[in-house]
Amino acid sequence: MIPCAFTAVFGLFPAALHLRAMTIAGALAMLAPTLGPTLGGYVTEEYRWPWLFLINLGPGSLAAATAATSAPSGLSPAFGALPVARVPSSPRGAAGA
Repeated sequence: MIPCAFTAVFGLFPAALHLRAMTIAGALAMLAPTLGPTLGGYVTEEYRWPWLFLINLGPGSLAAATAATSAPSGLSPAFGALPVARVPSSPRGAAGA
């Protein structure tokens, strides 16, 4: 998933912002494995485990709203066409491989 995020940075941002965008993406990729289990352990100990699922509603809603309002309307030509119709029917994709 992380290589896809880094690839998306190059398609979503102009060349002048690549360094800044990659720095932010890299910092978040390094913080997530540290903060995720720590926060998960805290929530599990202080509350109950179902809150682990509910805790993502706020950040997920904020990310979806931000993407809907600020993302470009089309993909960069570097991405090409996405094979959306083939993804669900792919055995490897369905198996998560």
